[in-house]
Amino acid sequence: MAEALQGLLVALRSIDSQAMAQAAQPAVAGAIAAYHTHAAALQQADVSPASLPPEIKAELARCRALYTQLRQLGESDAFTTQLWSNEALIYHLLIQSPYLPCILHEETADYIIRYYAMAAHREQPKAMQPHLDKLRAAAAERHQAFLAAHPEHYSGGNGAGQQGAIVLNLPELADEEREVEVTRLMVDYMRSVYPEFTFGYHTYAACPDGAFYDIQVLFPGLYTAADGTRRMVKYTVWFRTQAPRQQP
Repeated sequence: MAEALQGLLVALRSIDSQAMAQAAQPAVAGAIAAYHTHAAALQQADVSPASLPPEIKAELARCRALYTQLRQLGESDAFTTQLWSNEALIYHLLIQSPYLPCILHEETADYIIRYYAMAAHREQPKAMQPHLDKLRAAAAERHQAFLAAHPEHYSGGNGAGQQGAIVLNLPELADEEREVEVTRLMVDYMRSVYPEFTFGYHTYAACPDGAFYDIQVLFPGLYTAADGTRRMVKYTVWFRTQAPRQQP
């Protein structure tokens, strides 16, 4: 873990331009992948911190020191400026591994992901479409089985967009209770149909006809855009939580 964090720090410190940001991506991805593998193994190990030998405690202390340096770098204005327009680095640092602590200000990280999640409502580049189609096809059988097993709560489409939204069939509830029920139904669906995803960002869409949608945005990897840059795949799952008004 310490060696991986050291490699990540070296790679990130090399970034002083967009050209260097592009060049650093393989090293960043590799370091985070290595950290993920070892952090997962450590989490699964049945050990007591008190029983660790001194040399391992020293390495854990080294990890903490390296993270402090990474955090100082990640919170700098210069680094944030370079990161903002580089979707591949955003994916590596914020999405690739749930074990890697955030090195940015949490508010900055939230704002960045919110920005790209909202972009998913309107962005459907041709180069990204094959990735979306593949993911939707892989989930199709689980989706159909889930809706068949819970017809009292779910109907509609497969969540591919506003027209194909999954309809949540909700009883009459007070606003607070309704919000809790919407969250429960969405979480149950996402865990069953997309069990491989550990992170999604929650957005909304309101329509002039009164319909309201809760949208889960997933970031399941990277694709190569038409200009040759690597960008995040933005995969949306639409839930209709309020029906359109009845026409007079």
